[in-house]
Amino acid sequence: ETFLKEAVEVLHSHGLLVSIALRPGMHLSKDVYDGLDRIHLMTYDMVQHSQGHAYIPAVVRAVRGLMESGCPSDKIVLGIPAYGRHVQMPGQVKTFAEIVDELQPKTVKEIQSPWQQHAFDDSLTVRKKVLYATRDKLAGIFFWELGQDKQRDDLRGGGILLETAFRQFQALESASRHSTRSTGTGGGQSASAGGATSGEL
Repeated sequence: ETFLKEAVEVLHSHGLLVSIALRPGMHLSKDVYDGLDRIHLMTYDMVQHSQGHAYIPAVVRAVRGLMESGCPSDKIVLGIPAYGRHVQMPGQVKTFAEIVDELQPKTVKEIQSPWQQHAFDDSLTVRKKVLYATRDKLAGIFFWELGQDKQRDDLRGGGILLETAFRQFQALESASRHSTRSTGTGGGQSASAGGATSGEL
């Protein structure tokens, strides 16, 4: 950790942000966390779980474990996989793009995990993880990796999963603004972030 602390000081002196990636269960000391700008938590490839390698309860446990080790929640960036692993033979992998191609002409909403025993993060799971990251005040999310997402001509230079996450963040932000306005006027109903579903494609 000494090297990491020294590297952070040097990089910060040049005006650079410093982030690291950690596997679930990997922890550092609190003073190291304090010096870092972002911690990318690789909440995938947890192949010991029969429900899938990025099973939401396992993801939540990994985040809580990192926080309990002293890492502030607002520095944690939640990792979301753009691929699926076979639940019995995790060495077998399908990218999300391959899964979508195999399931054509199903709609995005109809594409649900698992497929041929490959557990993957479908659009509903991505929306749930965005909601979780927002409610627990994490720094955000990241995908590993964008090249495995399914590209579509009608999307803004991104893939289905990236667009789903973007729309869910938009829906939650809109719900939050509406709730603030309702509270400020002393009347009306607050919009529930949990009910925001416009992240759907």
